[in-house]
Amino acid sequence: MEELVSKNYLSLYWGGAMIGRFVGAISLNHTLSQAKKNGLHVGYKCSRVLVNFQHCQLKLCRNQFLSSFIAMNLLLS
Repeated sequence: MEELVSKNYLSLYWGGAMIGRFVGAISLNHTLSQAKKNGLHVGYKCSRVLVNFQHCQLKLCRNQFLSSFIAMNLLLS
């Protein structure tokens, strides 16, 4: 694999690792109440969905099935 291609994958890997560390730090923090942890996780999930929609240029009104699937995922997790 060429360096120009692999550097993009490397940045995705490290970005994902940092996000995982942040979410893990919230989950394992014993000073926060469970309600605050749940609120932070819901905020993270909502921001993740919004970033994905913006990145993929999806429209909520056009993709009703996808929107309902994402809403059920947020509610059940």
